Amino acid sequence: MLYLNSEGNAYTKQSLIVALTVRAGTQAADGMPLRDVLVFFGRDLEDLPPTEELSASIEALGERLVRLRNAPLVDLYNGPVLFEGQAAAELFAQAFAPKLSEPWGGTAASRSSRE
Repeated sequence: MLYLNSEGNAYTKQSLIVALTVRAGTQAADGMPLRDVLVFFGRDLEDLPPTEELSASIEALGERLVRLRNAPLVDLYNGPVLFEGQAAAELFAQAFAPKLSEPWGGTAASRSSRE
């Protein structure tokens, strides 16, 4: 890790980390790819969970993917959706606010195509 301060002093701190990543994937009958991942971190091998716990987590990962693959399709929904909290602010900021900043709405490119 590199540290740098406002005076221009810098130093590098090295630290070891152990990461075990388990990735699994399958495909549903309708062709949708299904993926899941488990990640375990530690400063050394002894910090990782015991072998039995790792094995149980990996088995649960596989079972979860099998259940997802065999799950029935959800009916399409066409109706109102309520956005709350941060999601409401993000939706407004990304979908509506940019159009409010333009005099006629839309982007400069869309205005030039109308002219």
